[in-house]
Amino acid sequence: MMDLLIETSGEIGYLALIREKSVIAFCEIVPPKRQSQELLPQLSTLFQKNHVTLEEVQNILIGIGPGAFTGTRIGAMVAKTLSFTHNIPLIPFCSLEGSLHEESGAVITDAKAGYLYLLQADEPELITPNNLPQNLPLYTPDPLLAQKHNLNLQPFSPQTVALRASSKKKITWKELKLPYLRKI
Repeated sequence: MMDLLIETSGEIGYLALIREKSVIAFCEIVPPKRQSQELLPQLSTLFQKNHVTLEEVQNILIGIGPGAFTGTRIGAMVAKTLSFTHNIPLIPFCSLEGSLHEESGAVITDAKAGYLYLLQADEPELITPNNLPQNLPLYTPDPLLAQKHNLNLQPFSPQTVALRASSKKKITWKELKLPYLRKI
């Protein structure tokens, strides 16, 4: 038995197969920003190359953002559909967790319009660049953001998510809610 990881909130999406907290297969959804066209074909290829069927998937780890509105919803819809049709529990995770290098650090990513998303504790928040935390390691998966704000570059790691997943609550497809951090 294994877990399937789906993360589509960024420019590049990710798929991974995880067995006993170890990543056994991993791929990027390329080209960037094409999750709607590439997610299902690449998921099929991932299963075929690794001789895996959906019947072997015991959990779906799904990135729920923050990030691109459309990309996040594409991944969530695929996860909900697989969960519903195959009765597979979902384990939602904050998409920024994949770049969290240390428990004492924080992850930053661009929220556009002069804002940043910050994951420092359990829940992400929307901040301005003037409110970056001081005196703790700051990480980002974004090379341009790393350079602009002098942050440590830390690409998305499915292994980091896999190690944290066992402490998260399993839910049904009906219970999956996507956060929306911007208050209009």
